[in-house]
Amino acid sequence: MRQGMMLRLQVQDTIKRTMLGPLREKLESAIEQIEGGQRSRVFTPKITATAMIMSALQEDKTLQNSVMLVKQISQQEGIDVSLNTASYTTARQRLTPESMHKVYQDVVAKGLSGGPRWHKREVYLMDGTYIQLRDTLELRKKYPFQQGHKCPSGLLVGAIHAGSGQLADFELSDRYRTELELGHRIMQRLPTGNVVVVDELYSSFCFLYLAKHYGIDMVAPCKRKRSFKVIASLGKGDDLVEITFDRTRRKASGTLWWEKVDVVYPKTLRLRRIQYNHPKNGKPCTLLTTLLDPDIPAQDIVLLYTKRWDVELSIRELKTIMDIDIVRSKSEDMVFKELLAAFIGYNLIRQLMKEADPPSFFPSDEALFQKFVALTRSRPVDTLGRRPSTGRPRRSLAASST
Repeated sequence: MRQGMMLRLQVQDTIKRTMLGPLREKLESAIEQIEGGQRSRVFTPKITATAMIMSALQEDKTLQNSVMLVKQISQQEGIDVSLNTASYTTARQRLTPESMHKVYQDVVAKGLSGGPRWHKREVYLMDGTYIQLRDTLELRKKYPFQQGHKCPSGLLVGAIHAGSGQLADFELSDRYRTELELGHRIMQRLPTGNVVVVDELYSSFCFLYLAKHYGIDMVAPCKRKRSFKVIASLGKGDDLVEITFDRTRRKASGTLWWEKVDVVYPKTLRLRRIQYNHPKNGKPCTLLTTLLDPDIPAQDIVLLYTKRWDVELSIRELKTIMDIDIVRSKSEDMVFKELLAAFIGYNLIRQLMKEADPPSFFPSDEALFQKFVALTRSRPVDTLGRRPSTGRPRRSLAASST
């Protein structure tokens, strides 16, 4: 406990001092995945990537502050760096998205190794959110406006690893694609034999079948009325059921995402239906899962689903605490690199949190992440990761009562 507290204090202090100390070793190891660069240049690909990731953890994300971070590191090596941002701006454009993605994958792989598992399986929590983008001609073409929106925006779907809290994989697209289509892309890349916990949107016949087809098990709530054929009972409120693929309900024009997948959908799909009362309000709830193994108790699956809210918290952390709810970059490549820098920084912090806390299947509490990061912010952050607007001063109690 004392060792964990000391590490947390170290992280809080070192993030304020441009992320040296315990994060430095982890970041330097990941940056080794980047190749190329001329030694005569101050802003080599490795230095540029380091600056972008360090900047993602700062409240001040200006180019000037990023160059200041590089200058502080370079001074330790006996190199004097100019504070002119022109060279750094060019270097950021020169750094390829593929290089940053290699760093991201390396960080993810190291963070997923070891740790407890749920019934010998890794668990992922999947969900989507929208992020706002800058209004540029290039981004308008890639992320066209939807009616009622004043700026381009993108749909971000992520898979959070339940054992570490890391963002293990993600997909970004325009708002005209569905969350299920992006989730399907992620699902194809996840390791087989594991479990994904999702919300009701993902409980469609096609998505559940494709998950099983790729060797992934799903756990999802069932809130709408559906027809079930009970095959067998595994216990009270625990049944094996069959659902039927109803093609007559298709109303949308054009080709839907699941019709583009090269598989033959069966007429029926066997699932496990678990019915229980909500532990807080006592309301009846239903879960559907492709986990048909009777050796996995129904109560374990219910407990697993109660942790689905963690993905909402993690997505909130990424958007608000890591400040990517509004992406600052003006081109498609830079948007991708800015997001990757934030995801790498987020996962590095999560790895340190995992080292600070005793091993546990469930990820560290979201309030702990805020304690690691929010103390670096000059403006106060509430329990939801929100900061008051600087453009509108808060009303006093006296003013609000008149």
